[in-house]
Amino acid sequence: MSDNFLHSYRILEHEFKNQVQKDSAELKSIYLPNPIIPEEPVDYVFVGMEPSLGSWTEGKSDDDRLKIAQDKIDRGFRNFECSIEDFSIHYCIRNYLCQDPEKYYITDLSKGAMSTSLAKKKRNKRYESWYPLLIKEITLVSKPEAKVIAIGYGLHGFLLKHQFEEKAGRKIYRIPHYSKQAVGCHNKYIADNAQYEGFYPLISINDILKVAEDMLSKRETDDNIKKEIYNKLPKTLAEAKKKLIFCYKSEFEKIKSGCS
Repeated sequence: MSDNFLHSYRILEHEFKNQVQKDSAELKSIYLPNPIIPEEPVDYVFVGMEPSLGSWTEGKSDDDRLKIAQDKIDRGFRNFECSIEDFSIHYCIRNYLCQDPEKYYITDLSKGAMSTSLAKKKRNKRYESWYPLLIKEITLVSKPEAKVIAIGYGLHGFLLKHQFEEKAGRKIYRIPHYSKQAVGCHNKYIADNAQYEGFYPLISINDILKVAEDMLSKRETDDNIKKEIYNKLPKTLAEAKKKLIFCYKSEFEKIKSGCS
């Protein structure tokens, strides 16, 4: 990683923190850093909506949860390294999209972690505030020919509406969100698809857990947090999660071939 690149990223990260503080005037939130700072511009960028104060923070009130969140962040907790869904998307990217030496970067448009109920409030206004920073981020961390992939159709629509491809100079694609609310969309990918029947027995929870182990082992995170994250991961892979993985496999193959 060049000193200039890292310096530029740290400056941008300072802007992220300032924007979270502005958001917090109306919506209580906390800056949650991304898991991967690339050493050089990447080939693929994934963009989610915003981080959630989910199962990794447990408290009686939002203030309690924010305190717990800050403590864990100070001890190395990072975004996109917590749930089975998080590690499933990393697994899919590494196995069905990126081919060595290709690299990827994953981020959220809005970078303040907040409760899901708060996240729905004034979302469009908040996204408008974050949008210029996303353009800066994409320009810094990705190659000019990089492909940008929006996680969720709603976010994809927002980015297209705001002329993302023209402003960022990168083509944007979309994949379904991994939330339970998008299960109907996941199911469409396996309807009358004979390939799924052959794929289903090939994927196991051990594949996902290996990715989790690899990522957590490389993170300078408190060992207790690593154990907590790993121990909360399921030890069997539900059918719904296999459908999600097949869904992403199908989409990534289209993106690689240029057919998406």
